[in-house]
Amino acid sequence: MSFEKIPGNEKIKNQLRSYLRLNKIPNSMIFSGPAGCLKYEFARTFVKALNCLNLEDDSCDCCQNCLQIDTENFIDLISIKPDGQQYRKYQIDQLNDLARMMPSISKFRVFILQQAHQMNESAANAFLKTLEEPSLRNIFILLSENVAMIIPTIRSRCYHLRFTTLPYQILYQNFLLAKYNPQEARILALYQIYGENFSLLNFKQLVTLRKNAISFLNAIFSRQSLDDRLLELYDRSANREQFLEYFMALVQMIIFFLRDILIMKINGANSNTIINFDLSDDLLKIAKNVNISWVLSKISSLNQILEYCQKNMNLRRLMLQFITSLISLGAEDGTYFFS
Repeated sequence: MSFEKIPGNEKIKNQLRSYLRLNKIPNSMIFSGPAGCLKYEFARTFVKALNCLNLEDDSCDCCQNCLQIDTENFIDLISIKPDGQQYRKYQIDQLNDLARMMPSISKFRVFILQQAHQMNESAANAFLKTLEEPSLRNIFILLSENVAMIIPTIRSRCYHLRFTTLPYQILYQNFLLAKYNPQEARILALYQIYGENFSLLNFKQLVTLRKNAISFLNAIFSRQSLDDRLLELYDRSANREQFLEYFMALVQMIIFFLRDILIMKINGANSNTIINFDLSDDLLKIAKNVNISWVLSKISSLNQILEYCQKNMNLRRLMLQFITSLISLGAEDGTYFFS
């Protein structure tokens, strides 16, 4: 996709194209903004335009370099994601080793760090050393939905481009063009706007996660099958990183459902701001049995659990905190549904 075809954020688009025309490329940039604003697409198109064989300030999408970047086969583009919930020092050590080498075939070697705010302390300090002694042959693009979590010494060494979310209608039309049906397109567009932690999931992954989360909520309020849900969760805990990734996504999805329940309590079940509108019947059953202060309290409790995840809490303690929250989750009046 060329700059001409990427919707939204025209000011940033013009700024990036200006860098290319003037041949004044920052060695390190932060692309920050909420989910759904196509930060990764902008970053990849910038790399294509930088290496395009036909155009000066955009990608032609048909030359050898553009095609290799689109298929992730361009040797001088390194795209990195966190290992589990965080970047590990070994990942940054590998990045630093590559950064000390000359590019293989192009003028620059470009590193795209997705979810750049998810560096642990040792990884961030190792990366900072590379930024402090930059090579003119390297370009670092850090993508983040939560730039405040990037340490200030890294932020201060990067040009900061702030993205804004695309309008719902544009996202909806894009998903229709990608061959999703209208209901799927609507759900995906809403998650792009409101669900920064789910924006990278495909529809099948999103459906599975929502199914598991609503199963937990239904088990809590029906007083049935909750033990099975907890045992299933416990079985996943053998691998810490995989467990944390799934567990945090599950808790975040439960919070999303509680958000919809809160909207139902305030604006009614037909509000157009309900994200999981296709699950309204299940959510409405819960909404009828709780009040607003209860929902707010449970959202706060589950957000606290997410903070514990970021602090690398022992898995046994983490599960205990989650179970304690579930016990209180099923009772508005203080009585427990199970003990």
